[in-house]
Amino acid sequence: MAPTTSYLFPVSLAVPSGADRLRFSVHDADGYSIFDAEFPLPFSSAPTSMQDLLKSIGIKGSDSVEVSSDAKGVKTGRFGAVAESDGRVRIQDKEGRDLLTLNGFAIEAEDTSWTNLLSGAVEYHSATRQGSTITIPFTVGGGTKDKKLSWQMPGTMEIELGDSRVRVSYTLTPDREISIPEAGIRLLLSSQLTRLSWNRQALWSTAPEAWCDGSLEEHVPLAALRETISKRSVLWAALEGDGAVILIVPFGSSTNLRTGSAAEELVFSDFLASGNFLGKFDKETVEKQLAAGETFKGGFTLYFLDAEQKAKFEELTEPEKDLTWAPRAKSQTAN
Repeated sequence: MAPTTSYLFPVSLAVPSGADRLRFSVHDADGYSIFDAEFPLPFSSAPTSMQDLLKSIGIKGSDSVEVSSDAKGVKTGRFGAVAESDGRVRIQDKEGRDLLTLNGFAIEAEDTSWTNLLSGAVEYHSATRQGSTITIPFTVGGGTKDKKLSWQMPGTMEIELGDSRVRVSYTLTPDREISIPEAGIRLLLSSQLTRLSWNRQALWSTAPEAWCDGSLEEHVPLAALRETISKRSVLWAALEGDGAVILIVPFGSSTNLRTGSAAEELVFSDFLASGNFLGKFDKETVEKQLAAGETFKGGFTLYFLDAEQKAKFEELTEPEKDLTWAPRAKSQTAN
């Protein structure tokens, strides 16, 4: 083909049994890549919802745990939880070793020309517990870089404990119209959790391997995520160690995953001020506008997998654990 010309390539090929994707590559005469794309093929057991995926590994509905009123902590068959005085909640394995810490509310503005926002400190108030639910009130402040506007806003974190899961949520209710750069929860991982997997609405399907930027990425070292800083539109994530897998299911489809201030800290946020991040091109998507009295909620559920659930999850094929697979395959078939 000569430069600037086009050509329709008729393609006919036999699909091998068990194939789940078609990769199409075009190279020039010297072997340089011109085009490289991957197309998912229809797969009968690809999940169409998070409920399908949870059911496939044996997680059904929600469970509850009985907690006495005088208990200082909570211990179930799969984890333990201890609330600290500074707004943190430590999560331990059944042997009492730290797994992760719910490290508080996250609201952080990037220092870029895309936003005029500044983040203030988060002040935590005394935690209360009613049954299996820990409630932590807090106050967060912020303002603008030009110092023409400042605000304080009340919020609450709720940690609802089940026998094999922890539901983490936050609520913000400003008393005036404000713009916030981020709203999320910090997770400080222990040395037991060293790898991550996640499924997300990726911008492309054939990104370079080192970018860890496809729809499904598995067993990624924390250091590799720190190189790329953040991942957008996360559908689920898994914290992994030699003896543990904790599945994280966000409440919404716009959840973002980013690295925190410490090497072992992750932040799951329902809004992320990343003006210089590919895919955000205007101020309206950099700052979240909240009206006076508007309630903004977010969070996620942590599922602590037992040995059988862990084995089932690890044995799933890529199409069986990728929530974007069926929609993408249907779209490609239609095209």
